[in-house]
Amino acid sequence: MRRLTTLRGRIAVCYGAAVLATPLCAFAQTADSGFNKWWSLLTSGGAAGPSTDGFRLDYRVEYLSVPTDTELSKLRREVAGHPEHPQYSRLQQYEKRLAGKEVTEKSVWRLNGLWRISQSWPESPLPYWDFVWGSSSAWQLTPARLTLFSEDASSEAGDTHARNSGSMNYEVGLLLTGGVMGAVANSMDLRPVLDRPDHWTVAATLVRDQDSIRYSAEGDWDAAAARGTVTASSFEVLDRAGRVTAASTCSAPGWETVSGLDLAVARRAIVSGMDGRPDRAIVFVAAAPFTAREFEELTTPPSAGGNDPVRGAASFTSVLDLRGPEQREASVLNNTLQWNTTTSDAPRRILQWSGWALLAFLALTFVLIRARRAARAS
Repeated sequence: MRRLTTLRGRIAVCYGAAVLATPLCAFAQTADSGFNKWWSLLTSGGAAGPSTDGFRLDYRVEYLSVPTDTELSKLRREVAGHPEHPQYSRLQQYEKRLAGKEVTEKSVWRLNGLWRISQSWPESPLPYWDFVWGSSSAWQLTPARLTLFSEDASSEAGDTHARNSGSMNYEVGLLLTGGVMGAVANSMDLRPVLDRPDHWTVAATLVRDQDSIRYSAEGDWDAAAARGTVTASSFEVLDRAGRVTAASTCSAPGWETVSGLDLAVARRAIVSGMDGRPDRAIVFVAAAPFTAREFEELTTPPSAGGNDPVRGAASFTSVLDLRGPEQREASVLNNTLQWNTTTSDAPRRILQWSGWALLAFLALTFVLIRARRAARAS
C-alpha cells in the first residue's frame, strides 16, 4: 500500500483557482432528513468526490473556449492565405471547436482507490492513451507503447498519474456534484438552506492569507424521490481589496437517474471562465456496472500479442519498463519481447512530457482567457 498512499499524497484537485485542502464535514442541517442524507452523499469522498465504485462512467469532454466573433474575424483576415502564419494552427483549433470536433472521449473505472482512465481521440494521430493504477501495477498504454511502473513509482511517474487522477476526479465530480465537490475539497463550510420545498441554496466564503474564495450554488430538491440536483455553482477568488481576480461557474440544467448510483448524473455540465464564456462541457454518455474480477482484468497490463479488455488485440511495438533499478526497453517481435537495458533519459522525458502535456491541456482555456483579458486591457 506504500505506492498507493504516496500517490494519494500527490493528488490535487483544482477548481478555478482553488487549492486542495482537507475537507470539512459539510453536513446539511435542515428539517428535511431526506435532504440531509442526500447532501451528505453529495459532499462525501473528499478530493475524489462521491464514490462510483463498481460503475464504469462514459463521458466526453468538449472544448469550447474560442475568442469573440470580432477577434475571430480579425484572426481569419490575418491568417487567410498564409498557412505559415504563427497563428494559423491556433485558428484551426478554434474552427475545430466551433464545429464541435475538439472532443476527448473518456471511460472511467474506480474501485477501492484504484482506477483506470481510457481516453480516446478517434480522429487524432494518437487515437488513445490509457492510464491505470491497479492493485499490483501502474501503467500507461498507447497504440505503440506500453509503459510499466514499479510499486514505488518515480516522482515523474507518480506525478503523471496524479494529474490524470485529478483530472478524472474533477470531471466525474462535475457530473455528480455540479461543482460542489470543489468547495468541499477546499474545506469550505457549506450549510445549505431549503428556501423553498423544491429548491435549495448554499453560500460560503473561505479567507486565506493573500485572498479569499467566495462560493455559491443552488439546485432542485425532489422530496418524494429523496433526490436533489445542482443546477448552478460559482467560484470567485478575491484579493485583499475585494477585487475579483479569478472566477469559474458550472451550470448543469439537466440530470438523470442511473440505477445503482446513489446520486443523479448531470447530462451536461458546462464550465465557464471569468468572462462568462463557455470553457468546456463534460457530457455524460452512459454508465454500467462491473465486477471486481472484471476490474482486475481491466487493470492488468496486456502482454505482447495479448488482449486488452478495452483496446482489444495488443498493438504496441515497444515496452518501457521502469520497475527495476535500470530502465529497460524492449521491442516486440513476433509477439516476443526483445530486451535492451538503457540508461537513457528518454523515459524520464517521456513521463515529464506526458504530465506537463496533460497539465497544459487542462489549463489551455484559462491561459486563453487571461490572454484575452490582457489584450483588452492594453
